[in-house]
Amino acid sequence: MALIKKYDLLGNKLLLFSLNLISLLLFILFLFLFTLLATRISEINEFSFSLSANDLIYLIPFLLTFFVILSIHELIHGLFSKLFNKEAIIKYGFKKGCLYATAPGSRYSRVQFIWICLAPFILITLLFTLLFSFNLIGIFYFILLASMHASGCTGDFFFVVLTFRHSGNILIEDKENNLIIYSNN
Repeated sequence: MALIKKYDLLGNKLLLFSLNLISLLLFILFLFLFTLLATRISEINEFSFSLSANDLIYLIPFLLTFFVILSIHELIHGLFSKLFNKEAIIKYGFKKGCLYATAPGSRYSRVQFIWICLAPFILITLLFTLLFSFNLIGIFYFILLASMHASGCTGDFFFVVLTFRHSGNILIEDKENNLIIYSNN
């Protein structure tokens, strides 16, 4: 097994800036997509919403809900890391404005790593969609929470793209600050 590439994720300010910019653009895209999905599910042709000063009372519970969602997101990463490697020691943390889950010392195949990266996006999006479909959350909260979460998955999407930049049989190790790609030939 040979080292192919070591990506310094948190030490690269240009990369962090770029990912934040991409996240903002994805937020706009996801607003459109989840609005389209919501109007299809609810069979309405259009909707509008407005916010008033009285609605600010909901801001704190909304932000707390979003923090809980981000925490669940990281727990899902940890669960899938453990699913693919029962010996993995999962570490959770917060650094440079990001919650994270990592399994230092554990190496995963490309397919396993893609599942680890995408599982929170898939499961949480499905959960939001089901909650909305059964009228357990309103259209505004569905669109906003789903869009915020999906755009918050930008780093995960980036990791998936990185795995496809390397051909052949590879193993991936996700450390606190680095993503390391090894050849498994």
